[in-house]
Amino acid sequence: MSVTLRAGGAALMAVLAVLTSQPDRTQAPPIGIIDFYGLRTVSPQPLRQALRIREGDVVPDSLDETRARLEALPGVNQARLTAVCCETGKTIVYVGIKENSASFIPFRPAPQGAVRLPDEVMKLEDSFSDALWKAVQRGDAGEDDSRGHSLSHDPEARALQERFIEYAGRNLDLPRAVLHDSSSAVHRAVAAQIIGYAPNKRDVVNDLADAMRDPDAGVRNNAMRALALIARFAQSHAGLDADFPSQVFVDLLSSIEWTDRNKSAMALIGLTEKRDPELFLRLRRSSIPSLAEMARWRNPGHAYAPFLIMARVAGLSEEDIQTAWNASPHELAVGRLLAKLESQPVAGQLRVDAKGIEQVWIPAGSFSMGTDPATLARLKATNPPAFVQREFALEEPRHEVRITRGYWIDKYEVTQKAFQAFVESGGYHDRAYWSEAGWEWLRRQSVGRLPRMCGMNGSDKPAVCVTWFEAEAYARWRGARLPTEAEWEYAARGPKSLLYPWGNDFDAGLCNVVGSSGLAPVGSYPAGASWVGANDMAGNAMEWVQDWLDQYGAEPVVDPRGPLTGKVKVEKGGWWGAPALTARSAYRHFEDPPEYGDHHIGFRVVSSPITP
Repeated sequence: MSVTLRAGGAALMAVLAVLTSQPDRTQAPPIGIIDFYGLRTVSPQPLRQALRIREGDVVPDSLDETRARLEALPGVNQARLTAVCCETGKTIVYVGIKENSASFIPFRPAPQGAVRLPDEVMKLEDSFSDALWKAVQRGDAGEDDSRGHSLSHDPEARALQERFIEYAGRNLDLPRAVLHDSSSAVHRAVAAQIIGYAPNKRDVVNDLADAMRDPDAGVRNNAMRALALIARFAQSHAGLDADFPSQVFVDLLSSIEWTDRNKSAMALIGLTEKRDPELFLRLRRSSIPSLAEMARWRNPGHAYAPFLIMARVAGLSEEDIQTAWNASPHELAVGRLLAKLESQPVAGQLRVDAKGIEQVWIPAGSFSMGTDPATLARLKATNPPAFVQREFALEEPRHEVRITRGYWIDKYEVTQKAFQAFVESGGYHDRAYWSEAGWEWLRRQSVGRLPRMCGMNGSDKPAVCVTWFEAEAYARWRGARLPTEAEWEYAARGPKSLLYPWGNDFDAGLCNVVGSSGLAPVGSYPAGASWVGANDMAGNAMEWVQDWLDQYGAEPVVDPRGPLTGKVKVEKGGWWGAPALTARSAYRHFEDPPEYGDHHIGFRVVSSPITP
């Protein structure tokens, strides 16, 4: 069936009752759809088993036990279940997963003030919720948002909303105080709803934007919905020139809360209409995997907004977007969008590879590799450890390097969970993944005792105590390879040739190095990420690269790959407990042969057309 949903259509912004937040309502209709989001390395099969509910079942009175079972699964940090009414008389259950390696979205601390809204306002909101719930059950969820706020098609609900307009026009000081200072999340959520009905929309944009960082999902939901309607209203009203906070909408596309994702996508319909290149760049760098999984949702009303945003970022015209949306099967259309985006990536663009691992794009470019004499002299004056002083000599001379082809590099160091997938797939028994030298090494080992994790256990921590040979085999299993030293250093310091991934001054708070007593979960220091968003390149575990050790030359080089043979492999980056100087992107550690492994050494891989 052909479905045409336009960006300005009221159906897209219709209120959908979230059943889990309405325990006192009539029994929800049976489940028609169960969809997942947030999955990268966790498989949906064990999640479905832990759910113990399926399409056709009635939504349980409480989903707390279901959530607890999901959160007990390996690799799952948090789970959320949201039941949404109603699609063709059925309930949709969305299952959100935050994996152990996923980054947290920072929210502001919960306020502690005693200020509250009047009882009459809270009763008004209760009456409106009841009226809206009844309208949704009748299939009447339509609304008019042409004035920058919602007015329901249902007469009873609309009359109550008009009282919101009256109250907001009479007194905004109290709702604002409640939104910013009240300890009650319920009162803050109602305050956000009322503020959206203010007569002067520009005056409340900052209030609603601040509320989008509220720790409570209900407050964020109401603030985002109100702000999304104002943003859409502004598209056709030139006088409303407020600065809409697009970044928070981008961030919340990756939230574990379904309402965060849904409302952010709705808001970004309007914010992407002008096709701002800077906004598109930010979406490419952080949101494409999230948009893709949302665009695959089976409910068209929920899938269309992320599909539309993806298609705009990919450069499709509005007419071509409609054609792609109406194409069948829908999964194929989403796959084509992903292929188009990955065929023309930009620096820092995020993707998920075939094994479920996040990677970022490094474009072709040039940088200065190594360290210049003046910097080395300054570093030597700090009286570093003897082993670091010995290694300084092979950081010279600083020389120009040109990388002629772009490549994807893992956003994080390979985790123990990711490496275990290689083990469980038979990686230690499949000759195809091993080089000749690696296979000879493996034949001398007791395979049943591999890999050695050396007491640094944690599924979301780097896989350490892995030899270079094992890292190489894992990379081949991924359809990838180890980065060359030049590729690794370019990913870390970028075209500006920074001293550290984040800049030219050391900051112990941006990496797991000085004073640390062990590995941290990957991604624990997001502010220390490199220019393309690669995490932990300054510390946590140092990393194997492809190259044998050699002395740099002074002449410019193109795509250097090191000598063909050697005795020790280069390792890059600092490690937990190491001196600050090892966190420099130019640092080279070079005392370990490829058959060596210890609790300081991990790795990441790259995917590119370059033949290993």
